[in-house]
Amino acid sequence: MGGYHPSALPEEVLASPYVELVVRGEGEEAFAELVRSGSPEGVGGVSYRRDGSILHNPGRQPIADLDAVPLPLRELRPQRCGLAGLDYHTDTLYTSRGCRFRCVFCANHLVGGPFRVRRLAAVDRLRAGQAAGCGGRHGGLPRRQDPHLPPPLTAIGAQSVS
Repeated sequence: MGGYHPSALPEEVLASPYVELVVRGEGEEAFAELVRSGSPEGVGGVSYRRDGSILHNPGRQPIADLDAVPLPLRELRPQRCGLAGLDYHTDTLYTSRGCRFRCVFCANHLVGGPFRVRRLAAVDRLRAGQAAGCGGRHGGLPRRQDPHLPPPLTAIGAQSVS
């Protein structure tokens, strides 16, 4: 199990008899390592129960290069509301992680780490995959700038994304 709650309060989550292991922080690398090793021992960012005790492995660094995170396999999505795989009408597109601020009411720093962004080429690949998933029925996704990014968001030789 992962996400904000297990990252902020792993012992509380592990107190449930239905939870044996949580991943704190970003989960892609920890989950892949868990699958490869078959054991939580030594896997960074993992807390787990063993023989009645809760053990916390050291944390792991957030993924520095978000472009290295593989694109989601959206075709594997389950059926929901009569749609499956690439036929979903709406989708979520994550172009950044973390936050520049540390607001007292927010837990983003527990999961997201420092602020990082995907490069425009990677965002365009994500957008193209989503537009293809809609079968072109919706004309792709609008290009909108993340409100947390300083304007303008451009790359050398790239067009503005506004």
